[in-house]
Amino acid sequence: MTVDFVNEKDLNAKVIDCTDQVVELELETAAPHMKQRVILPLREIRVGEDRSHYTRDPDTPLQRSRLRLTVNQDRPKA
Repeated sequence: MTVDFVNEKDLNAKVIDCTDQVVELELETAAPHMKQRVILPLREIRVGEDRSHYTRDPDTPLQRSRLRLTVNQDRPKA
């Protein structure tokens, strides 16, 4: 999925865990093979579809939609 914070955009992430109040994400970092885990309150997140995500082969469309989370706060420091 794609995650947008107030101060950083277009980050790749995956959901590690989710409850009815928080979501735990694993974010990619600039360092290869290093991930940042963050726990965010759901009240600060808006969920939508990432319409900007594309495939390298226009003749083969994406099989699944990609989610975009918009977080109403700055990215937490690592």
